Amino acid sequence: METDDGGWALVTVAGTITTSKRETAQQDEFFPLLDVWGEYDAGSFTSLRSFSKLDLFYGLLRDDGEFMARSKTRYPSNLMIWPVANASRWRNMRTADNVRVHVSDGTTWPNVPEIDYMRLSNDGGGTIVRRAAVRRIDNGAYRGWQWNVGMTASCDGSFHSHLGVGTLLYWSPDNNYGMWFHCDALKLTSAPNDLPDADVLFYYRASTPSPEP
Repeated sequence: METDDGGWALVTVAGTITTSKRETAQQDEFFPLLDVWGEYDAGSFTSLRSFSKLDLFYGLLRDDGEFMARSKTRYPSNLMIWPVANASRWRNMRTADNVRVHVSDGTTWPNVPEIDYMRLSNDGGGTIVRRAAVRRIDNGAYRGWQWNVGMTASCDGSFHSHLGVGTLLYWSPDNNYGMWFHCDALKLTSAPNDLPDADVLFYYRASTPSPEP
């Protein structure tokens, strides 16, 4: 993957869901990227068979590394890049101080770390813009980040002014929703509520390329 000077390795595919997320992951801990499950398959870029195998890259995780998420089919021109920020947290997502219990069905889920920027593109990576004022959503249920929006989780936004968590990545703890994320993952503009997921591919690279002089 050569986007933004390259160096990306595929680590997770949030693709096909078989009946439920638990059944797809074959375990109760089913969050793409945040949990570890499935069998790594580089061919999933084409087949969209789901897996979440960041553990294979734990030895390469660095605080100054970056993740990238992009959709192959629904919004292939859209992408989101964000910093690892805390490599230890990503290696230990299920530690007791980082896990909450979903009140309706007892599902547990990890919290994403705080980050201080994200980088976005809606033209396939030709132009990538950096956004600060990033806020982690910690509302007792769903997980993700939003840009230039307050604490209330939102599925509204505009690429140029603000983006609610539902227009980016809004991890859902609900097993039977048939979707990995709420609203419309990576739409990067106002999103309707709870469309069936398209695919989201996650990549990692060990460091951020130095800016050109």
